[in-house]
Amino acid sequence: MRNKYRHPKLDKAMSYEKYLETKIEEAKIQGAILNIKVYYKRIPSKIQDIYDANAEYLRNIDSLIVTLWSNKKLIAHSLLDKKFFRGTIKVTDRIGTDDMIESANRNFLYPLEAAFDART
Repeated sequence: MRNKYRHPKLDKAMSYEKYLETKIEEAKIQGAILNIKVYYKRIPSKIQDIYDANAEYLRNIDSLIVTLWSNKKLIAHSLLDKKFFRGTIKVTDRIGTDDMIESANRNFLYPLEAAFDART
């Protein structure tokens, strides 16, 4: 017989955006000055040079550029599909959740840890 009680967190869906914001907020609590910026229209020239892309190109491929800044220093960046970044993944979808978490860790959280280690 299955247990009818379900933990409240298991019923919620998570998105890449919310997961990343949660992890960055945890780092801010520890004293980091961090900011996540999402570009899909006006892209700064520094980011345009990295990806060799402009706003029209991003609209055509239905993507956006997500960056992680510490003050004015670029820590990490990634070109992501809009649906992957903003869409929700149900927690019960284990494969989708694992892919989302691994992508966020690889693209943003591991470089953030490396930047912290370099400072200390």
